[in-house]
Amino acid sequence: MVEELRSKREIQERNRVAAARLDAALARLTDEQLMAPNAVGEWSLRDTLSHIANHWLSEQLESHLDGRAPDPQVATGTTEPPGPEFDLTTLDGRNAWRQHVRRGESLEQVKARYREFLERMDRVIERLPEEEFERPYALRFHDFVGLVRPAEDGEQAFPLWQWIRGEYWHHLEDHLPAFEAAESDEG
Repeated sequence: MVEELRSKREIQERNRVAAARLDAALARLTDEQLMAPNAVGEWSLRDTLSHIANHWLSEQLESHLDGRAPDPQVATGTTEPPGPEFDLTTLDGRNAWRQHVRRGESLEQVKARYREFLERMDRVIERLPEEEFERPYALRFHDFVGLVRPAEDGEQAFPLWQWIRGEYWHHLEDHLPAFEAAESDEG
């Protein structure tokens, strides 16, 4: 059964719980554990945290609320489009490109960006009107950043709460087991 959290309060609570669980797991890990190679496939936990700390959706929603185009630097970490080796039409391609862009960040920078991600998503959700969470949103072409905007008739779209679920609470819950496993591996 697909979980359907539609009210702002429900969404905020689910985000808070997911963030608290991941924060607790992070607090129990050493920097060495976070930097260990091949913790999650080819990614270290630092890489996984960098992947989670993605400002793409928060920048999309803030830009929509502010009536402007998304800032590529904020949304992706760069103003340069990806090279041909990155296929942005696939999730794996987008993830690989974002990791490539952020590869030089220190663990402290990644942790700070993760904190900013949580705070920024919370702020943008607070700004959204209650009725907006049920409204269908679509991804439109715009440079290499894209535009997430309310859908027009005929566009493939998903309710806004589902976009938030994928980028926030579900994403944190999805990666939480890797952080918890690293802690138990040390014991």
